[in-house]
Amino acid sequence: MTTRKKGRAEKRAQTNAKPRTKKTAAKAPAKAPAEHAHGLKPGATLTRTYKGKTLTLEVTPEGFRFDGTLYRSLTAAAKAATKYPSISGVVFWLQPARKAAAKDGAQ
Repeated sequence: MTTRKKGRAEKRAQTNAKPRTKKTAAKAPAKAPAEHAHGLKPGATLTRTYKGKTLTLEVTPEGFRFDGTLYRSLTAAAKAATKYPSISGVVFWLQPARKAAAKDGAQ
C-alpha cells in the first residue's frame, strides 16, 4: 500500500466512517418534490392502453402508484405494467399522450 493510501485508510479508521458519510449526514432530509421530472405534478393521472387493457398511473409526492404499488420512477412502473425488463418509462407513459396532443393541435 502506498503512503498516501495508507494515510487515507488510517484517517478513515480514526473517524470510523465511510468517506461520503459525513457529507450526506449533514444534509437535511429530502423533501418530496413539488413537481417530478417531465413536469408531472402530484395528483396527476396518466392513462395508457396496453394489449387491450387500460392502465392507470397516479403521480404522488413519493413517486408513481400503479396497480396499488408505489414505484420511484416511471421506468419501474412501466416494467411492472408490461412485464418487459427493458422499457423506457417516458416512452411508455408519456409518448402516447404527447402524440395525441400533437395530433389535436395540428387539426
